[in-house]
Amino acid sequence: MSELRSVTLASIDTNPWQPRHDFAVEELAGLAASIKEHGILQPLVVTELPSGRYQLIAGERRFRAAKQAGLSKVFVIVREANNQQRLELALVENLQRQDLNPIERALAYQRLMQEFQLTQVQAGERVGKTRSAVANALRLLDLPAKIQEAVRQGVLTEGHAKVIAGLPTTQQMSFFERVMAGNLSVRETERIGRKVKAGRPAAQASVNEDEIIDHYRGLLEGELATKVEINDKAGSGEVTIHFYSEEELQRVVRKILGKEEGE
Repeated sequence: MSELRSVTLASIDTNPWQPRHDFAVEELAGLAASIKEHGILQPLVVTELPSGRYQLIAGERRFRAAKQAGLSKVFVIVREANNQQRLELALVENLQRQDLNPIERALAYQRLMQEFQLTQVQAGERVGKTRSAVANALRLLDLPAKIQEAVRQGVLTEGHAKVIAGLPTTQQMSFFERVMAGNLSVRETERIGRKVKAGRPAAQASVNEDEIIDHYRGLLEGELATKVEINDKAGSGEVTIHFYSEEELQRVVRKILGKEEGE
């Protein structure tokens, strides 16, 4: 059961399961200015605690911006949720809005699996992602701290990082520095990465191609917010986009075309 209420901001505690930790100051300031003028257009999602206070499930960016805007009350949707559901709901909202950076997303998957003893398949099912998407995200956490920080700060893209993660650990830092110094594109990084791995056994080198396909699948799933399958046959193949309602199909088509019907 869910219920819409108007509550004071002071009665809401933040979500300890919130996967997002990096909030850009400029982004919050812009949202606070919008909220001050128009209010919060989408209610926060909270759960009611035995003490009578509320704990945030989803909407921490709006919650922080509302504080900056000086609001005293906000509308919330009150839901019953245990710890696992709080993490899942916060993760799903951030994934759908693409608010998490790749490292935050990987850490959220890791926490979901460790805290609640879930497999990669089960974790993916909870948040609408494939097992390979979860597995590829988790691999970023094996990268050296300096590379992870570059990804977190947006200096290095997730596509670059996935290529680097596919290299032997002894070569990752030097290859990372090469990518940064040369300002290489993802495609250039993939091409050079394959050459770096050329001396390895074919069975290991072939994994890189699968990782590239998984990377493209992840990009499409992130952009379209639905399941995508890529059937690659030596450079050709087909892309399957799943939808589960007529409304979702319309949303996917609008996303692909970049415009509304009839425009």
